[in-house]
Amino acid sequence: MKKYRKKYIILSIFLITLNLLGIYTRKCFVLNISSSIPIGIYKVDKSIDFKKGDIITFSINNYPNILDYPGNIKNITFSKYIAGISGDYIRIENNKIYINDKEKGNIFKVDGLDNKLPQLKEKEYMVKEDEIFVLGTNDKSFDSRYYGCIKKSDVIYKLVPLIIWEDV
Repeated sequence: MKKYRKKYIILSIFLITLNLLGIYTRKCFVLNISSSIPIGIYKVDKSIDFKKGDIITFSINNYPNILDYPGNIKNITFSKYIAGISGDYIRIENNKIYINDKEKGNIFKVDGLDNKLPQLKEKEYMVKEDEIFVLGTNDKSFDSRYYGCIKKSDVIYKLVPLIIWEDV
């Protein structure tokens, strides 16, 4: 009987340790399998000095036009590149998005499943001090070209690439 008890104690300690490691690594590392940013493993960076090109993860709970889009549920996050910061000029013309007069991608009316995509009402916009304009790497990414700027206060963390799989 004591022999089995010792094995259960060792197994229990092992499982608790494994669970604690999993909780810790989820706070420090992120595995991305979405096509909005490159597929890979990212390190979590809690700094708040945002610049163009940074990858950020943000909460969508404060954006009704995102939550209303088919398939989205509450309490999930998006990860996207920062494409526009305070003072940048956003313009929509001929179903294309421009940032500071440089074309950054197409704007579609429907997604790949034929769901109607939200459209921005303002066709010209200056990014405010407390906002960020985000884009995914995929031209069909559901990003700021459909729901507009996000508030800096909704950013949870930045992601720093550690391992990227280019050909996946």
